[in-house]
Amino acid sequence: MEIKAKAKYIPISPEKVRSVSNHLRGKKVEQVLAYLEFEPRAAKLSLMKLVNSAVSSAETKKLDKDRLIVKEIRVDAGPIYKKQRIRARGRADLQKRRTSHITIVLSDVGNLTTPMIGNNSSRWHSKSKILNPKQILNNKIQKKKKIVV
Repeated sequence: MEIKAKAKYIPISPEKVRSVSNHLRGKKVEQVLAYLEFEPRAAKLSLMKLVNSAVSSAETKKLDKDRLIVKEIRVDAGPIYKKQRIRARGRADLQKRRTSHITIVLSDVGNLTTPMIGNNSSRWHSKSKILNPKQILNNKIQKKKKIVV
């Protein structure tokens, strides 16, 4: 079972939030909360609130907190608020205040089947076919041979 939680109009730029959220994919909720507890960047507060919100909604649906992992986390750009900043000689500069929309999907470990091969072996996927780098290279070579013949 999947649990979704969203946070909208977070007043931090999406690039700054993504730099923290990229470390959370595929990890257990306990590991995510421990990581965020010691994270020095400001995005940790919004992400901690969102993860705790998703966990509490999972507990209302009778899911065990220990078996939950972060299946997907997405950070999208929200609206950009534009202000004018007054400068010398009657000029004005445009100041952009970027916002973020964060979506997190938690899943039960029992629903996931295939571990991901590659750099981060703690990631899990349920439906996608996973190829290692040699298989990808072989597929590219086979496609080129088919075109030539």
